[in-house]
Amino acid sequence: MLKDLILKLQPNIEFGRIGRETEDFLSARNAPDWLCAELALAYTSNPVTIGPFEFSPVSNLIENNTGEPYRFFCDSGYLNLAYGPNGDHIAVEMATGLMFFVNHDEFWEYYSESGVEDPPDVRTRMINPNLDFHAFWKRAAEEPDFPCDAYDAEEIWSRYVEESDGTMR
Repeated sequence: MLKDLILKLQPNIEFGRIGRETEDFLSARNAPDWLCAELALAYTSNPVTIGPFEFSPVSNLIENNTGEPYRFFCDSGYLNLAYGPNGDHIAVEMATGLMFFVNHDEFWEYYSESGVEDPPDVRTRMINPNLDFHAFWKRAAEEPDFPCDAYDAEEIWSRYVEESDGTMR
């Protein structure tokens, strides 16, 4: 469980209680029960360092998934949960529980600066380590050479989806 991992890394951290607004947000996005339970148990009011990543406070979940251009994550079935040192997002695919690195440079440039109103599949900007929620956080915490951003991750793993023209972005 994520809470156990956080306690192992930061034994004196204080956990809080997830708010009704956050519960409603997760429910409205059809977040699976297991993910809601994990986030409720791991609720902190401060970011938590897990390996090279900063796991965002659950209290910031709505803000991190509804603002421009990041609402495209949530609208596509992902939740942005953490950030790497260079700002790349770490997201969970709610339908599968798989974790992804999101290249924030490409994502921001395409979705924010291009003014695209009907964007293509957000997965073209994502690196797929093929790790579920628990395995991802465990490896991030325990492996000193675990990739810290999408560029490092792409040297090991592939993009989640190719562009419609067959190229990898």
